[in-house]
Amino acid sequence: RPAKMVVSVGSLCWKDLNVEDVEDYLLLTDTASRVSFLVSRVDLPDESEPERRAIVLDLYLYTLQFVQNQGFTADKISAAFSIIKDTHQLSMKNFWPVNRSFKHFQDLLLRHSVHRPPYSIGLFSTHDVESFSKYASKTYFRHYLLYKYAFTKKTEMAFSSIDTYTMAVMDSFLVPLSAGEDENVKLKNDEEAALAALQPPEPALITAEELERAGVPEEVRDAVLQSVNAKLEDLSLRLEARLASEVDG
Repeated sequence: RPAKMVVSVGSLCWKDLNVEDVEDYLLLTDTASRVSFLVSRVDLPDESEPERRAIVLDLYLYTLQFVQNQGFTADKISAAFSIIKDTHQLSMKNFWPVNRSFKHFQDLLLRHSVHRPPYSIGLFSTHDVESFSKYASKTYFRHYLLYKYAFTKKTEMAFSSIDTYTMAVMDSFLVPLSAGEDENVKLKNDEEAALAALQPPEPALITAEELERAGVPEEVRDAVLQSVNAKLEDLSLRLEARLASEVDG
C-alpha cells in the first residue's frame, strides 16, 4: 500500500478518508455496501433526523461515484470528498447564500490545484478542476436552495386564545339603569370626597430653641417668637377656611 503522503497546511487530503479507507471503498461493488461503509466511517446527521441523514448519504455517495468514474487516484478521491463535505457543512451551519458557498468551494479546490507549499498543493490538474467544478455546479449547487430548506432549523410557534369572560365580572359590571347617576353630579361628589380627605396642615410653629440656634438676640427673642407664630397660625386658619369653602361650594 502507498505510504500516506505529506500534505500542506490546510489541505483536506486524508482528512476524512485515509489511504486504507479509500482502498477499502474502491473494493466495494454494490450500493448497499457503500452506504454501510459511509455510515461506519464518516460523521453523519443523527439517526433522529432520518431525512437529513439520507440527503447527506446521497450527496457523499454520488460524489465518490463521480470521482471514481473519473479515475481519480486515492489522494484525489480523499481531497474531493472532503471538499464537498466541508463546503456542505459550513454552508448549512452558517446559512450561506449560494454565491458564498460556491466561493468557498472554489477556494478549497484552488488550494489543492496550485503547487505552492506550504500554502497549497498541486493535487488536481486543470482537467480535474474543470470536471469537478462542472459536476458540483450541476448537482449540489443547482439544488442548493433545496439543501438549505432541508437543513434549516424549523421554529414552530403555537398560539392559543383564552376566554377571559366570566359571569361574575359581567354581573358586577352591568348595573340597572335606575341605579345610574348623573355624570355631573357624580363628578361633583368625587371632587368633594377628594377635598374632604385633605387634612389641613398643623401650623408649623417655631420654638425659642430654634430662634436661639438661629442667632436671634435673647432680648428680642420672645417678641420675634410671638410675631412669627401668630403669622403662621393666621396662615393655617386661612388655608383651612379655603378648603372648607371649596367643599361646601
